[in-house]
Formats: sequence, C-alpha cells, structure tokens
Amino acid sequence: MLPILTSYTTILNKSAIGSITWTWVYVFAQFIMTWALCMIYVRRSIKFDELAAEIVEENMRKGAENKMSPIALMLFVIIVAITLIITYWAAKRTNTTSEFYTAGGCLTG
Repeated sequence: MLPILTSYTTILNKSAIGSITWTWVYVFAQFIMTWALCMIYVRRSIKFDELAAEIVEENMRKGAENKMSPIALMLFVIIVAITLIITYWAAKRTNTTSEFYTAGGCLTG
C-alpha cells in the first residue's frame, strides 16, 4: 500500500492534525498493527506448539512400524540423477560467462 500511496498520490504529504502529516499517522498505524499481529501470533503459537508436540509423539510411537518405501527412494535417486545430467549437459554448452548470464544473447525484452 505504501508504494502506491507514495508513487501515485500526494495524500501522505498533507496535514492530518496540525503539523503532523498522514505519513506519521500511517507509520504509527503500522507500528500498532505489527505489535497486534505479534501478540496474536504468540497466543496462537502456544496452541500450534501443543499440536506439533502431539504429532511428534504420535509419530515417535509409530516410528518403529514405518519403513522406508523402496519406490520412494528409487524415485528420489532418479530425480537427482536426471537433475545432475541436465546440469552437466547445460554446463558443457556454456563456454563463456556472458553466455551463462545472458543465455547467449537469446533473451529479449
């Protein structure tokens, strides 16, 4: 909101109360909003911490039952291998730093 108000209007430069401009009112409102949001977050985070502790405890109990899926491991290894192959192929095609940073001059706009 601030970039729009400062770039396209002059409302923040006008007097709000005596010699206090709307800029000071806006900044003070942001200060109050920040403190209010922090207090709300702290109050809610207590509940989130309790929920997280329950989830961790439940997973610790079930941890011995869970085994790593071989399919998930295989997919992970395949994705990492493909990523490394593409990176190696792209690095071989780049000869100079100017080609690296500007895509060989192919980018326009």
